[in-house]
Amino acid sequence: MASSSSLNTQEAIDLNDAPSVMHAPSSMPECAASVSNMGCRLHVRNHEVRMLRSRVTILQRLLKENKKKVGEFKEENKMLKMLVDSYADDLVIRSTEQKKQFSSQWDKIISLEEKLVESKSKLDKETSEKSVIKPISIEKNVYVTPFKRNHKKEYKTNVARVDKGKRLKVETHVPKPMFRPNLGEAGGSRLYQRVTIVYH
Repeated sequence: MASSSSLNTQEAIDLNDAPSVMHAPSSMPECAASVSNMGCRLHVRNHEVRMLRSRVTILQRLLKENKKKVGEFKEENKMLKMLVDSYADDLVIRSTEQKKQFSSQWDKIISLEEKLVESKSKLDKETSEKSVIKPISIEKNVYVTPFKRNHKKEYKTNVARVDKGKRLKVETHVPKPMFRPNLGEAGGSRLYQRVTIVYH
């Protein structure tokens, strides 16, 4: 009897030491579900992290490309600025040269105008000082010397004697026929000729 009781107690102890599934606590399925949920969440988070990393790499690549483009734009802006500055300097130089040329031409025009005004004033002064003389036609009886009685040239010597020192421009016209000799004068016959004297 004693042995049977001891066996019963040992079996009872063994049953207590190694519990079966039937004796498992009720919280085990909940733990497994929570663990599976955590695994799913971790998987989703890992996927999100991978997506974020890919986005970050894409953004970094775009940022590098944008930086490269910005550098290219800066270089182009520098070149354009240099070109504009050189063009502006060239325009300034050309404008200054043209201004100098225009100023020199203007000075020449002004000097020519002054010379013209001066010459005009001199001419007006000279014309005002000169008296206007109308041509006067006068007929004179001029004595003709015997050796020039049949000469056809103008008798400037006799005309100068008639002019009496007026110092004017004289035109003489001597006609061919002569007057008959004046026999009443003393000293023999004298031959006179009518000469037209035109004073200017």
